[in-house]
Amino acid sequence: MAGLAYADISTGEFATTQTSSASVSELERLKPSEILLQKCRFDCDTDAISCNSLEDYDFELDANTRLLKDHFAVATLDGFGVEATNAIIAAGSLIAYLQEIKRGHSAR
Repeated sequence: MAGLAYADISTGEFATTQTSSASVSELERLKPSEILLQKCRFDCDTDAISCNSLEDYDFELDANTRLLKDHFAVATLDGFGVEATNAIIAAGSLIAYLQEIKRGHSAR
């Protein structure tokens, strides 16, 4: 199983799910402009989409759970209906990446 999270920064839409390895159809539906992958587990073999490989530590469950709770100012993720470990990891990693990009833009 793989975690999949996506965000549209123009609309604020954000979602996550855990999917089977057949998530290619979901990617085709979403038509992302950029994909974040765990460096040690996946290779991005396409020129059509920008791919960024993140380090293993960016995909730690406890760190991503804390990050999501802090970001959404909640004590638990139960209200979001997210119980799948890989979905939490994907969502937290995406939020961390977006926060890092935002910090980079505000430093200019």
